[in-house]
Amino acid sequence: MTHRDRLRVLLLYAIPRRIAPEDNTSGTRPDTIDQWQTLSEQGIDIEIMDPTPLPLNPFAGRHSLYQSLDPYRALKVLLARRRVDLVIVANDGGALFLVLLRRLCRFKPPIVIWDLCPTPDWRVRDRLQDYVVPRVDGVLAIHSSQAPYIAERWGRQIPVGVTGLSIDTDFYHPRHNEPPQYVLSVGDDAERDFPTLVAAMAGIQSDLVIKTRRAVSFDPRRHGSIRLVPERLDFAAFRALYASSRFVILPLTPHPLNASGVTALGEAFAMGKALIVSASDSVRDYLAPEENCLVVPPSDADALRAAIERLLREPETCERLGRNARRFAEEYFAKPAFVRRFAETLRLYSRCGKR
Repeated sequence: MTHRDRLRVLLLYAIPRRIAPEDNTSGTRPDTIDQWQTLSEQGIDIEIMDPTPLPLNPFAGRHSLYQSLDPYRALKVLLARRRVDLVIVANDGGALFLVLLRRLCRFKPPIVIWDLCPTPDWRVRDRLQDYVVPRVDGVLAIHSSQAPYIAERWGRQIPVGVTGLSIDTDFYHPRHNEPPQYVLSVGDDAERDFPTLVAAMAGIQSDLVIKTRRAVSFDPRRHGSIRLVPERLDFAAFRALYASSRFVILPLTPHPLNASGVTALGEAFAMGKALIVSASDSVRDYLAPEENCLVVPPSDADALRAAIERLLREPETCERLGRNARRFAEEYFAKPAFVRRFAETLRLYSRCGKR
């Protein structure tokens, strides 16, 4: 591949993602940087720019939306990164000043948003997206269900490519599994349907661990087997929760607009765990019912209870689903598969016309 064929891509994260070498001891956390180094083998060179710290970024340390606005970083991109072939903005806030000022600065590289986070109930983000999304050159979506939403709201002229997600399948691996002790559910976003999960567990003779910072209401007299883990865990301790679980439950609302549940699903698959998941738009791309998971209707406590009871009495089904889930993770979520898919998509966007 000639130097001229290589792509120079700038990736703007919404929150700081760079890891100091002393904090990146091998095996202590998932590797989120090596995939970009691997992308270089596909002829794409990624430069990562985290949000600028205080005092140059007045929004540093605040919510990721505000932190990513980062006017200082935007000016650096517009004035000093003019020779890149493509700019990727994680989420959406970081694109605001780029699309606002790029004509003034005569900035020509295409700008795309990766992992758009639609939140119609948050007016600030809602209005920001209404301005930004029609003015970028495309969207990289985690799941395909975002495409019709984007087309309906902002127009079919906006290209949408589906990249899926990368999971470190070396860090999350069945070799770390321990004898099963409980059923597990994890997640902090608003689209987790924990009330349905709590209702489904009534009368089931198994412990349930819920790793979440969200408030979960339950009656200890009826649900004494439920344990909440609200505290922040390091990555090894978090993986240990998966390692000691019988199987994982992913209760979701039916139509999340963001990528709710995809990371937890990928981690559980990579650990070789059987999964019970709600039939939800955000994860539908990854579900093979009765092959790599059990799928239940959303908000249906009876159906969820029946699926839980089935896996508790059918360890052979757990083993089969988990084995197939691990195979799916290796074929779809693992770094080589993600990098190939991501590289193909980026080459398409690098040829987008400028608005």
